[in-house]
Formats: sequence, C-alpha cells, structure tokens
Amino acid sequence: MTKPKTELVVLSDDWFGMPSSCKHLISNLGDEIQVSWVDTIGLREPSLSIYDLMRSLKKISGWIGKDKTSPAHDASTLPSWMRTFDPIQLPFLRFSAIRRFNAGNIARAIGPKPLGQNRIILTTWPFMGDLLHLSDADLKVYYRVDHFHKFPGVNERLILDLETRQLSEVDLLIGSSLELLELDIDANKKCYLPHGVDYEHFAAAKKPEAPLRKDLKGLTVGFFGILDEWIDLELMAEMARLRPDWNFSILGPHRCDISPLQGLENVELQGAVPYEELPERAACFDVALIPFIINELTMAVNPLKMMEYFAMGLPVVSTPLPEVVRHGNLVSIAKTPLESVNAVEDIFSKDREQQRAAASKLALAASWRFRSQELKNFLNETGKVSI
Repeated sequence: MTKPKTELVVLSDDWFGMPSSCKHLISNLGDEIQVSWVDTIGLREPSLSIYDLMRSLKKISGWIGKDKTSPAHDASTLPSWMRTFDPIQLPFLRFSAIRRFNAGNIARAIGPKPLGQNRIILTTWPFMGDLLHLSDADLKVYYRVDHFHKFPGVNERLILDLETRQLSEVDLLIGSSLELLELDIDANKKCYLPHGVDYEHFAAAKKPEAPLRKDLKGLTVGFFGILDEWIDLELMAEMARLRPDWNFSILGPHRCDISPLQGLENVELQGAVPYEELPERAACFDVALIPFIINELTMAVNPLKMMEYFAMGLPVVSTPLPEVVRHGNLVSIAKTPLESVNAVEDIFSKDREQQRAAASKLALAASWRFRSQELKNFLNETGKVSI
C-alpha cells in the first residue's frame, strides 16, 4: 500500500471512548490520510467524584506497563491508516511546567514529521498552545466545539488565556457553531462546520410517520445523551408531572445530580446505552427532546442529537439554542415545561409528513461523509497542504 502523503495528528478525547464529532469526522476521511490520534486529558483537575476517580484509574491503568510510544489499546481494531497514542499527561493545567511536560510527552510519542509527508495537527482542546508552538507541522488547526471556559468546574480565566495563546499559533479555526467563530481573528482563517450525523446508523431505526391523534395517552417522550449540568432536568421532571399519562424515556449516563427525575412513576432512567444499540433503544420515542438550559455555555452548542433525531424521523421539541433555532421550521421551540407539553400536543394535531421529509433530507445531507469532505476542502483551501 502506498504511504499517504499527509499525516493528520489529532489531539482529542480518547479514541476508544464515547463517540464525538471529531471521531466521526476522522473516521470518514478515508485512507489517503495517515491519522495519528493522541488521547488527551480533559479540562478539569480531577475531583473526588466517582466519575473522576474511575476515569483517573482507567488512565493510570492504561499507562502502567505499556510502551508510551506504542499504539494505545488494541491496534487490531483500527484501520490500517490509523495509529493511536496515550502518552502520560498530568491534569494540573494551571502550572506552566506541567503543560510543557505534557507537550513534550506528546511530541515524543508522535515523533518528528515523517520524511516526504505533510503534517497537520488538529486539536479540539483549547490548551495545546505549547505543543503547537513546538510543532513543525505544515498546518495547525483548532476545531472549536464548545465554550470550554464556561464548563462547570474549570478555571475560566486560565482557559481563556490558554485559548488566546493557542489561537495565535493556529492557521485555521473551525467552529461547530457560528457563535464559536465570534472571535477577533482574521475572517479568512475561520470556517463553519456544523455537526453531522451517522445517517445510516440512525435511519435504520426510522420512526414511522405518526398518525393524527386526539388521545395522547401512553405517548413516549424521549431524550438520549449525557445528563450533565447543562441539561434541564427540572424541565423534563415538570413535563412528566404535567402529563402523568405520558411516558418519559431517558437514555444516557449521568454526571450530575439526577434527583429531580427520580421517583417519578412515568420517568424511566435507563442509564448508559452502547452507541451500537442507541437507535433501536430510541425507536420507542414518539417525540424527542433537546432540553438544554440556556446560558453562555449552551448558546454556542450545536447538539449532535438534533440531526440524529432527524435521521430517525422523530419530531423534536427543543429549548431555544441558536444552532437549533436556525432550523426552527423543523423543530418546535419551547422555553418552559408548559410550552414544551403544548408543543408535543401540537405536533400530533397536524400532518407533519412534509416537515418530517425535510428533516430527513437535511440529516442525509449532513452525513459525516459529507462533513469530512468539507473538512478536507477547508484544509486544502489554506494552500499549505494538498489532500
């Protein structure tokens, strides 16, 4: 097999962890690019929470007894054009010496730029400026997917400062929402790449068109995703109290206090669901929710689940997130629990086949295969690489 002329080094969440937009993009690039994926630590310093302790133990156990410059985990499951690395990194980002230590370990793991190859470095994290400064990459890219400085438990000033430094090092900024591109940098360096969808995966469990219904007893309202501090649990709980004859099916792990939803007879908390099983498990939904709290963090969110719901043929009720409101003709927007239950009832009071077909068509056009091609186009248009 001919060696790819371009190496793409990706600094992001663990490859063998939960699916992410970056993982979907990279998975669909094809074999003309050699991918070196580096598992990296997150934003927050670890706390004594069960989630943080389990993640820390998993990281440490992965490092013990392993050659830190060798591919991480089971390389036999990877495509021939990919290798993964999991170099030792310390989570205390407020210390410049530790950031330099982490950058050095990552640089040693991936090694120097291969002879005869272009190298692109792409990071989804805002604190990789030290590594980008050291790098001999031909193209440096920041794929910005969140307002990281607004995440719960992070040092906002520190993350903003690190991100500002990183922005001075990159050649290209890619944002998953328009809000994330509202930065004072050269407009020619900014590209909008909204999230896509694994269309075939979710469309395989496409919900049949719902008939017009007057009696909504037994209706199933659903949500899938991580339950975290930006999800409005109180909104879902109050919806369940307002409509005790509806079923509320919640799929996903939790990283926050879920007591608002516990003890409600018509709410089923199903916990984490493997990605492979998600469409089948969500096929019972009659209506899907995007119940995000509206704040500075979520105003920049482009929720992955929107296109996934569309691909399944599900009607959607959402709080007014800007990236969702952009498709407001395909989504019912509601701010309060009462508005939300009214929106659900309104969905079943009219023929929505035309809206459903438009949503499905939009999801198909947003397939990750197409999004990956858009990413390639953005990289080529810099004139620094040719893929």
